Amino acid sequence: MSRLRQREELKQLESLHARLVGKISGLEVQQNETKKELSTLKQELNSVNQKISALKHQSELIMSEHAILRYVERVLKIDLDSLVTSIVEDSDLLLQIETLGNGTYPMKNGDYKVVVKNNVIITVVGKDS
Repeated sequence: MSRLRQREELKQLESLHARLVGKISGLEVQQNETKKELSTLKQELNSVNQKISALKHQSELIMSEHAILRYVERVLKIDLDSLVTSIVEDSDLLLQIETLGNGTYPMKNGDYKVVVKNNVIITVVGKDS
């Protein structure tokens, strides 16, 4: 192998070496950041688990939102599907949501607004909210 060819190969290998060292260094930094984030999330999860456990073991009875909805539907005899229909049948509201996307929109009665995120009505608020 000629000296010129050896120098070219050495230069290529040194460039490759520098790129690999840089990538490894970047990944090590990323790994350390990920470890820190993972540790923080685990601590947060542990805290949430403790709070859940404390709430589940309190003496006061808790009623889930699902149970409340079933009570409204079955005991109070309120048709939830018709409630949903009365909200989403408003063509002006649907057009606003389709056009503008996420946001807060007034309902046709004017007393309430719906909050939409990712094409889902996530809550209903008073007009002053």
